[in-house]
Amino acid sequence: MKGRKREVYQALVNAKGGWVGGPALANVACGGSEGLRRLRELREMGYEIEKKKVDPKHNYYSYRLGSHG
Repeated sequence: MKGRKREVYQALVNAKGGWVGGPALANVACGGSEGLRRLRELREMGYEIEKKKVDPKHNYYSYRLGSHG
């Protein structure tokens, strides 16, 4: 794995089981504007990535690497 996908994966690993906000994965230093697409690609590769809605009033999610990551 390399490039932006690796950066998104590393951000999830660095969170050590904690949640990472969507904007943190879509910033220039991490996944860029395609950061959330990298999450889908990681799932397709077999990584378990959990998703939760942060606030029911907004379309804002956080993500974390599941137990098989």
